[in-house]
Amino acid sequence: MKPWFRTTLFLTAFNNFLGSLVFFPPFFLLRRLLGFPISHSFFLGVLWFYILLFGLVYAYFAIRAKADRSLIVVGLLGKAFFALYLLYFGISGQIPWLAALSGLPDLLFAFLFMLWLLETRKQSQA
Repeated sequence: MKPWFRTTLFLTAFNNFLGSLVFFPPFFLLRRLLGFPISHSFFLGVLWFYILLFGLVYAYFAIRAKADRSLIVVGLLGKAFFALYLLYFGISGQIPWLAALSGLPDLLFAFLFMLWLLETRKQSQA
């Protein structure tokens, strides 16, 4: 694994850890500060768990210096969707811009995931 992608995975893991805190059900003041709408604790808990789980997977890949392409594809799609979904709600005025822009790091990570997948495509086909 190239050093730039290993660093990307460590940074993504850290970003996911911070992002999971936003959706940790007891941290309602943090969500209010960022402008996220009030949500039921059940849905927040599910979102918190998946964000944290993927962060742990990215950290594991970074520590091992070996990533599973299928999970990187799933991560790319999830990060791109989350970022674009937040932007849509920001543009339509349904959430404040601070909340909408909080997904921009995910869009950057999705792009970097795509670059790594394209860069390593030939290696995986051999």
